[in-house]
Order: sequence, then C-alpha cells, then structure tokens
Amino acid sequence: MTGHELKAKRKSLGLTQELLAQELSVSRPTISIWEKRGDQAVDRIVFLAMEALTHNPELRVVIMDGVYIK
Repeated sequence: MTGHELKAKRKSLGLTQELLAQELSVSRPTISIWEKRGDQAVDRIVFLAMEALTHNPELRVVIMDGVYIK
C-alpha cells in the first residue's frame, strides 16, 4: 500500500487523519507522514490494519505490542 492508497482508503472510510491515528494508536503526524510518502510503500502492518478496517468498518482496532484488541 502506498501513501496515496492509504489516504484514499482513509477517506473512503470517512476517517480524518486524527480518527485513523486513534484507531491505529499512532499520532496524527504519523498518519500525515505515511500519506506524504505518495507512491512509496508504507509499512505492512499499516496495510493489514487498513484492510481490517475496510472489511469490518465497525471494527475498532487498537494496536498494543503487536496484539490486536477489539
């Protein structure tokens, strides 16, 4: 997933950078940095988390020490 794809997916889910940051337990500036990568790939964990949110919009994911908690 590229930065452009991350931004498009976030917007398609109706999430602001702040809300996505809360969902992924990262800061809003981190989301901004990832999105600014443009055509460069973001970390695989970001891709997997976004896929989970895409396929389960009601799912709220918190990432703590690599463990997903619903």
